[in-house]
Amino acid sequence: MRRLLVVLMVFSGAAFAQSEEFSLPAFQEQAPDAGLPDPSAPPLPPLATVAPPPGPPKPPPAPSWARLGGATSVLFSGLQSYSFSIELALLVLVVSSLEHSPTVPGEVEGFLFQAGVEGVYGWVGGPLCQGTTFCAKRGAGGVALKGGWARGLPNVRDGVARAQTMYFGQLDVLASNYDIESAPLAPGVNTWELLTRLRLGLHFTSEAARATFTGVTLFGAAFIEAIPVSNATRGITLGGCLGIGF
Repeated sequence: MRRLLVVLMVFSGAAFAQSEEFSLPAFQEQAPDAGLPDPSAPPLPPLATVAPPPGPPKPPPAPSWARLGGATSVLFSGLQSYSFSIELALLVLVVSSLEHSPTVPGEVEGFLFQAGVEGVYGWVGGPLCQGTTFCAKRGAGGVALKGGWARGLPNVRDGVARAQTMYFGQLDVLASNYDIESAPLAPGVNTWELLTRLRLGLHFTSEAARATFTGVTLFGAAFIEAIPVSNATRGITLGGCLGIGF
């Protein structure tokens, strides 16, 4: 019996030793937020974005002359009769040539030919007035033809250029109504005339304004005016005009 107890104690001691040798290490408790970012830590800097390489620059728009134009002016004339009138002309570009200026960088130049309509209203004096100043009124309307050499600066957005400098000639063919009111000792006159006018002039824009403003030019012109058909007055007058082109 004793021998059996001794044998059992030996085997149990050996088994216990083997159980310690092959036992698993103790479990180490981890923090519940292990592997997650610390909310108290400063935020990470944003990732740098790489801009795509810029494409080739867009070419400037092709220059062209403005399709529409016109002028408003005041006219004075005198010789066989004298007059003071205000006129408005609206013109459309018909034919043109355009090239870059060889002398002024960025500007264009070329020939322009415009056609349109014109209206005139004014006051007329002469022998029929019998000493009264500007006794007659004149309203006229008709066709205007204008051509000349021009230079201008194209707009950077659309390339449209207006004539900032222009040496021009203009022919007007107008149907005119000539009217003198009746007076106690003189009957009135109301008749139609054929009014033709040829002028030579210059549009002008100052150098300071050329680079910043392309819409308006000052102009002056001398003209010869003929009235070949009229039941009131006929003849030739000479005059001049000052105005604004646009």
